[in-house]
Amino acid sequence: MTHEDQADDGADAVAKFRKLLGRRLPQRIQARIDSPAGMAGLCAVEARLADCWAVDVSKEFVWLTRSPATACDRLELRAFADGDVICEAVFQLGI
Repeated sequence: MTHEDQADDGADAVAKFRKLLGRRLPQRIQARIDSPAGMAGLCAVEARLADCWAVDVSKEFVWLTRSPATACDRLELRAFADGDVICEAVFQLGI
């Protein structure tokens, strides 16, 4: 998988996550990318999150360099409100 593919997949995942979240308004969004070469994907996710949600929504970005139990690159997105998870999804990248 190229960096461009990972960036495109990451941006597409945020768009899908936005649809899953619907009208619910998060206070914080966490993006965790698990990939040995995740910088391109994480940057694309950050840009798409900025497009989708206002500045007052906190955003947390985590880059893991592949957990031993993970066989492929993946992106986990979680939205929080009042300390509770209101939406979460996992996307495989490069498939």
